[in-house]
Amino acid sequence: MTVWPRRVVLRAVLPAPPGWPAWADVDQDAAEATLDAAAPGHLRLGLAVAVLLLGWVLPLLRTGRTLAALDADRRDAVVAWAAALPGVGDLVEIARIVACLVYFDADAVQRHVREVL
Repeated sequence: MTVWPRRVVLRAVLPAPPGWPAWADVDQDAAEATLDAAAPGHLRLGLAVAVLLLGWVLPLLRTGRTLAALDADRRDAVVAWAAALPGVGDLVEIARIVACLVYFDADAVQRHVREVL
């Protein structure tokens, strides 16, 4: 799967919490390599469908632009709208779970958790 559309979707479904490392400070390469190598096929398929729908199809239908081309507020609105659609909400949750796995696997985030605790 191409990395940049997946990253746009993962960042959109799980914005970095205030006071936590920003996605830009997170090295996603290692976590995504592990995900690509170790995730079961049905999870990879679900994520691929979520990226297709959330990254392109639904934003184009709603705004005429891809998710990557939208500003943060419009991205949030598209994700919220998509999450409320029957059947699509489950795909948003799959993307959100994968985003959590990638985000919380990052060294910067783990360092932050250790500092906070």
